[in-house]
Amino acid sequence: MIQLYTFKVTLNDVSKIFYRTIQITSNTTMARLAYAIIASFDGLSMHLFNLKYNGQRYEIKNSGQRI
Repeated sequence: MIQLYTFKVTLNDVSKIFYRTIQITSNTTMARLAYAIIASFDGLSMHLFNLKYNGQRYEIKNSGQRI
């Protein structure tokens, strides 16, 4: 049986504390949960695709498209 979970999500290290409430089902993957959290704050997930190796930064450039 699939269950529905409700999460209260807050941002750390911001001057004003605010939160979002999101709901996901028990068959939701961790990746989709992460995207739901980012989207709840109207954010883009491009920062998830950055990497730094030997002092060089590699990233996917933001096309302005929401994920």
